[in-house]
Amino acid sequence: MGVPKHLRWLLGLSIAAAAMGGAVAAPDERADALRLGQLTLHRCPNADDYCGALRRPLDPEGRVPGEIDIRFHYLRRERADRPAAGWLVAIEGGPGYPSSGTRYTYRRMFGPLLRERDLLTVDARGTGDSAAIHCPPLQQAPEMTARDVARCGRQLGASAPLYSTVQAADDLAAVLAALEAPPVDLYGDSYGTWSAQVFAYRHPGWLRSLVLDSAYPVPMTGGETPWYPFFAPTVRQAFDKVCQRSAPCASLPGTALERLQPVIDALRAEPFDARAQDASGRWWRFRADASLLATVMFVGAPAYAVARELDAAGRAFLQGDRLPLLRLMAETLAYKDPRDARRDPRYYSVGLYAAVTCQDYAQVYDMRLPPAQRRRQRDAAVAEQQSLHPDLYAPFTIDEFRGMPLDYSLIDACVDWPAPDPAHPPGPPVPPQPDMPAIPVLVLSGELDAITTPPEGAIAASLFPAGRQVVVANSFHLVASPPQRDDCGRQLLHRFLLTGSPGDTGCAERVAPIRTPPAFARRLADVAPAQPLPGHAGRLQDLQLAAAVAHTLADAAARVESAGPHSVGLRGGTIAIDHQGQGYRLRLRGVRWTEDVAVDGVLDWPQAAGLATAQVQVQGPGAVRGHLRVSWPEQQPGALARVQGELDGRHVDAQLTAP
Repeated sequence: MGVPKHLRWLLGLSIAAAAMGGAVAAPDERADALRLGQLTLHRCPNADDYCGALRRPLDPEGRVPGEIDIRFHYLRRERADRPAAGWLVAIEGGPGYPSSGTRYTYRRMFGPLLRERDLLTVDARGTGDSAAIHCPPLQQAPEMTARDVARCGRQLGASAPLYSTVQAADDLAAVLAALEAPPVDLYGDSYGTWSAQVFAYRHPGWLRSLVLDSAYPVPMTGGETPWYPFFAPTVRQAFDKVCQRSAPCASLPGTALERLQPVIDALRAEPFDARAQDASGRWWRFRADASLLATVMFVGAPAYAVARELDAAGRAFLQGDRLPLLRLMAETLAYKDPRDARRDPRYYSVGLYAAVTCQDYAQVYDMRLPPAQRRRQRDAAVAEQQSLHPDLYAPFTIDEFRGMPLDYSLIDACVDWPAPDPAHPPGPPVPPQPDMPAIPVLVLSGELDAITTPPEGAIAASLFPAGRQVVVANSFHLVASPPQRDDCGRQLLHRFLLTGSPGDTGCAERVAPIRTPPAFARRLADVAPAQPLPGHAGRLQDLQLAAAVAHTLADAAARVESAGPHSVGLRGGTIAIDHQGQGYRLRLRGVRWTEDVAVDGVLDWPQAAGLATAQVQVQGPGAVRGHLRVSWPEQQPGALARVQGELDGRHVDAQLTAP
């Protein structure tokens, strides 16, 4: 008699614990070496996990000589004196990021599960310490070009197709076998979900469960094509949803996209050279045009700031105040680049990105053809789309979409990649209707994610007999991975890994909407005033100052995800950012959201649910000075901010919609 499907996962807990056998590590916390299965691991430098390596042939079929060390990190469970409740394996995205580079984030994400579970992160071949691919022009150039992608392909030569997702999946299976691991709970995020699907197809016996966080499907099924038709509808819906759910924006006439169309028209008619600071204060020079605005919207980087501010920034732009929109453009240019400042391929390998993209991903041209024929095929395909589906990427044209960075628009990236070796033909690594394992599968999708859209997540879930998608409202790319403004995705992940089911998913519908600013203002006189409360003894200007200070604080908090330890105000001033518990402490010095109001002081911002509180000194026009206390609840729909204090001896007590 077979075990009922809903009980197989729970039965696996005891089976996996028994299967550990000789793989159970000795509980000596001081050990510098650890024997797991067939491998000896050593304590990683300056860390509490263990490092290991497995030597693998570069080409398992032996046509291309050479070997490669696949390196990994292994973290023992806290309760190492007991058999493990299971193994967690996490696969990072990109492609190009090493999984070990994100291991501390994964540790925060899995949290208490690591008391009884081991964690393994394996650097896919061509990333991190697994012989990261280094194609100097591609790794160093300011922007990816098809020419540099092709040069990288020529540099890799016959080894180019050997960095595919198939080879990475087989490497992971080999590491698990060498470690004598039990069936694992596999978590993948972004491209890691794609890689995890390939692993599930090729090595189903190694899986106990699967979590795909921000997923897109391996085969082109369910309406997915190399033109990525779900991108634009998701973008359009996302900005309209953000606006509809935020009172300052919802009260305006028309939709967010209708209000943004004149901005697109203006940039299309008269692009211009611009200069602006990103969140960390770095200056960028760029061409402000429709393609760059498309990048801001499609890439959504940084996602929260773009969703929060684009509507108001567009309205300010049309009124002659370009700075808020140019700042979003500069921040997108900074945030979209996955490379570190040194362009170290071990942190992110652009070469590996190119190798995987040009080997595995479906293209609008046939990658089996020589580049010259591909270019002709691409031009014909683009012309056909422009004739039949000119609104494919509306509100932008197909050419404006193609003007985005190649690693996001994708259409032109591989057109000049060298002609492939017939022994390793390019193409999706699984068939159109793959036979996927009947294991518990949870797909987490952010409702506002334009990079891996909810419809793509639904297709990925449908590939698995027991696949289930949960769309988390008002959320972006990577739902469970910290830091997040809401812990719902992480809760669902933990519940799924503990029980094989996400359980009650109601929290996915209760994530608080994003609050948009009512408008950007260059001067205090243009700021909508806060509402006076009983006991307020100030003037109208005091109420405007109260509102301006609240907006200054919220604007500073919105930069946290992209600023690093230091940030700058929209129109001047500096902000020091420190972690504080699960949130942040921001120290403002001369920060100006309007040109004529400077704010100094401290904001304790919880990021997730909690109370944001600030004590600040303010200086406004006419030498007005004073001190104010500001507070508002985060992640609470319909919340109000309270502003109290004194300005030139006048008592201030007011409230406004939480900023």
